[in-house]
Amino acid sequence: GDGASSKGSDLASSGGASTAKASPRRVAKKAPARKVSKAALTADPEIKTLIDETATVTELIRKATPRIKNLAKKQAAQNWARRGSRAFLRSLNNIQGQDKAVKLVEAKQKLEEVRKLLE
Repeated sequence: GDGASSKGSDLASSGGASTAKASPRRVAKKAPARKVSKAALTADPEIKTLIDETATVTELIRKATPRIKNLAKKQAAQNWARRGSRAFLRSLNNIQGQDKAVKLVEAKQKLEEVRKLLE
């Protein structure tokens, strides 16, 4: 046990710069854990609203799917619940820069189409 503790104090006494350099590196390692809440990553309020709406609509569709009588609608609803919503959320998270306005309009239209499955 003695060797480990002396090694620790050596590191600390070898100049404040090295410990200062070491701590941001430790913080950086934590970053991948934050990726879990990818939806929360975007700071853009419009995109965030769309992400929230998507989650709500997807949940409604999941619950409604068994009651949909129209087969085409039912399949579309199942596809959305299984894969579509995930791909859609991924594309929302990638909206950046100049094409943002266009992408937001497209995303809103897509969400409207999906919402029609509930009618």
